[in-house]
Amino acid sequence: MADRKLKGGLFNGIASSLYSALVFIVMPIVVILFMIGVINVAVADLGTDLPEMAVDVIDEVIAGMELFMFNVVVYAIPIILVAFPLGFFKRGSVLRLLSGLAQVPLIALWLYYITNGGVLLVDISNISPESFLPEGIPLSFALTGVLEMDMSGLFYLLMALILAKGAVHLAEYGGYRSRYLRSKHKGDDGDYEKPSKPSKKRRADDWEYL
Repeated sequence: MADRKLKGGLFNGIASSLYSALVFIVMPIVVILFMIGVINVAVADLGTDLPEMAVDVIDEVIAGMELFMFNVVVYAIPIILVAFPLGFFKRGSVLRLLSGLAQVPLIALWLYYITNGGVLLVDISNISPESFLPEGIPLSFALTGVLEMDMSGLFYLLMALILAKGAVHLAEYGGYRSRYLRSKHKGDDGDYEKPSKPSKKRRADDWEYL
């Protein structure tokens, strides 16, 4: 009888990929779409009260958020692909360990690219008082450059948690390796079968022990 604690299999591989898609694609996109919806509702409520330049600035913000969604999807695809073998292979398997370790830098890169290394840059070169103040107010100046919001502290914290995920995969491999090998050496009747001297067929099937 198979050891259920080792899990693995096609169903678990698909479930692992779907879970990664939910975390790294669906949830971020839902949040962004919600923010875009709030902005559109606010613009619709204000209607013609918004100066044309303010509308242009809002359009640029929305366009940037849509590009952000595209980057979220592109950088998440490798994570989802690696998630399948992570769920497909059993605990204690070398291939599961390698899949888990491969996923760690992919998640780190995903986080780095979508957050720009923890530094949020907002272009304010097109913003002027006329964008938000009523007409007729004698105030004339323009902001130029890029507003920088440093969130590196949170970024490094999340990065540390991602790296800790690699240690979890190593611990899981060490904890389940002996059980995994025992499950491979069991005969059809459930009794332990001592591995014999490797034959040609056994050497050809050695990948099963990974």
